[in-house]
Formats: sequence, structure tokens, C-alpha cells
Amino acid sequence: MPSLAQQRVALTPNFLILGFVLGVWAVSIPSIKDRMTLSYGRVGLTLLVLGLSSLAAMSVSGRLMSRFGERRVLICGGVAFGLSALGPAAARAWPELLAAAVVLGACNGIFDASQNALAVALERKIGRPIIISFHAWFSAGGLLAALLGSAVLQAGVDVRWLLVGTAAATVTLSLCLAPWLPTAPRHATTEDQPAGQPTLRNRRIIVLGLVAFALFTAEGAAYDWSNLHLRNVIGAAPNVAALAFGAFSVGMLGVRLIADRVVARVGPSRYCRAATILAAAGLGLAILSNNPLTAILGWTLAGLGIAGTVPLTFSAAGNVDPRHSSTYVSRVAAFGYCGFLAGPSIIGLIAQVTTLRIALIVPIVCCLLVTGAAGILRARPARSTAQGSADSHLTIR
Repeated sequence: MPSLAQQRVALTPNFLILGFVLGVWAVSIPSIKDRMTLSYGRVGLTLLVLGLSSLAAMSVSGRLMSRFGERRVLICGGVAFGLSALGPAAARAWPELLAAAVVLGACNGIFDASQNALAVALERKIGRPIIISFHAWFSAGGLLAALLGSAVLQAGVDVRWLLVGTAAATVTLSLCLAPWLPTAPRHATTEDQPAGQPTLRNRRIIVLGLVAFALFTAEGAAYDWSNLHLRNVIGAAPNVAALAFGAFSVGMLGVRLIADRVVARVGPSRYCRAATILAAAGLGLAILSNNPLTAILGWTLAGLGIAGTVPLTFSAAGNVDPRHSSTYVSRVAAFGYCGFLAGPSIIGLIAQVTTLRIALIVPIVCCLLVTGAAGILRARPARSTAQGSADSHLTIR
């Protein structure tokens, strides 16, 4: 039986894989758009299809994990996720790209859900918060993809070879890590569902879900539109445009390494207000700029602001009622991932009828709305639990 340290080491690269594959997809979008001569609208619809497929897969992943176990689903999901990267590389026309997006989205949903389920189980075994560190590795994967993608484009290599290499590396790594992955204890699901909860709690979960949706929409905008923004709006070279997403990832990664300590000092609500104002300012700087370096700085500031806010929504949801923590967290997460995957498609559709510069006002508005709603993140402990002050830091997912 692997030690807890070995299990943590084995699980960590799965988050890196998830960030890397999605990052490679983001870096590949401009080249795919040019190769197939796609409009912004078709790019947006492709992202929407990917998002809907991912959400559908997440809705059934719980049953798969209950039947086969989280560990087995994670291993199979990692292999399938790697192979799904071959779809966009092989696609020759838009209908084929749509089919590839369905497969990629489904595999993403299963892989994402299973690795987070195992991370929660491992966190309970270790007895202290560790999940935010896993998500730092997710950001590191996106950064690695941006840097490698920039180098590939600079060398004039077809981005399809990057997708093929990503598929091979993902499958190999998933199989090599399998023997050391943690296992999660079996537990009932239907009996744990909260029935007839007070309306106030339901409303609080809905508001937290909308906050998560807004934050994930802003993050998804960086993933899917930052490169196109620099390339098509500002006119940056392909290798320079790829650095926009890399800069965003650097900001995300840096903050996720230290955010827990900052939130512990100032509280989640104050932190979220300051962070979302910074994110909105960074996004504004990016879309108003006509200079690639200034725009990259703007995307970096956006990453700094957004990075630490998303986990706070899960923390707040889990503490609405500790008896139903996992159920409430999963509901808020569903709202959030919907924003991450569907939000960019909304931006694409707006860009189709206006301009991409105007469409990127959407994530700015999302950040400012969260600034106004940040008070929902204050800890409001259930009567059955003893907690600290109303704005004290609670464990992040």
C-alpha cells in the first residue's frame, strides 16, 4: 500500500495533465480557426458543444465512481482524456471538429470529477487542507502548455503535432501513475441528499453558484480568447499571442501558492472584493490596449485577481451546512464549470455580431458583479458546529 505521501505525489500530476491538455487546446484554437477558416461564431459554438458535453459527463461521473470506484474511473478517464486530444488534430472540417469537441468535453468532465473526488478523499486521510495545492499544479500545466505551444509555433511546427504528443504523454503518464493512486472509501449517495432544506439555505447556494459561474466565465475567457485577442485584435505574432495565456497562468499559479495565508489574514469577503477589482482592472487594461506587452500585462493582472477567488465559493458552500457539505459543493461546482465551459461560447457569439474587443467586456462585468456579491462568502456556520468569526477563513475545497 503506497504511503500518503506517495499517493499525493501520484495524484498531483493528474491535475498537471488536466491543465496541460486544456492549455494545449487553448493554444491550438487560433491555428485550428485559421486552418478551417472558422468564424468567431463557429468557434464559440464549438466551445459551447465542448462545455455541454463536459457537463453531461460530470452528471454521470458520480454513478461511474459509485460503481467502479474513483481510482479506476480516474485511470480510465486519464487515458481517454489523452486520446481525445487526437480528435482536434485529426479533424479536417468543422463538423469533425464538433464531434471531436464532444469527445474531448466528455473525457474532461469525467477526468476532472474523478481527480477532485480522490483529492477530497486524500485530504481527509492527511487531515489538513491540500486541495488548493493540487489546483496550483493545474495552473502549472496551463503555463507549461503555453510555453511549449509558443515554442512550437515559433519553430513553425504544425500545432497538430503538439496535440499528438500531448495525447501520447498523457496516456503514458496516466498508466505509469496508476499503481500509486489513492483510493476513496465507498459511501452512500442518495441517502445523503438534503431533502426539504430551508429556503434561505437554497437561496444562499444559488447565489454562491452564480458567483462561481461569473468567476469561471472570466477564467474561461482567458483560456479560450486571450490568444485570439492578441492575435486578431492587436495583431501580435502567433508565438507572442500564445504568451497571453501563459502570463495569465503565471498569475494564477503564483497566487494559488500563497492565497490561503492572505485569506486567513483578511477574510474571504475582503479578499474577494480586492481580487475581483484587480481582475476587472487587468481585463480592462488588456482589451483597451493596442500594444501586445501591455495586453499581456493586463491578462497577468487578471490571473492574479481571479486565481484565489474560485475556491472560496466552494469553501462557503461546504460550510452552509456541514451535514450536506459534499452535496452543496457539487451544486456550486456545477454552476462554476458551466460558466467555465459555456461562458466563452457566449463571448464568441457576442463577438460574431459586434467585435471581440466589445465581447470581452463580459468577463469584466462578471468580476464587478462578484465584487458586489462578495459578502456571500462570509462564513455563516451552522448551529451544530462551532466556528470562528463571521468572516474567518474556512478550509478551501
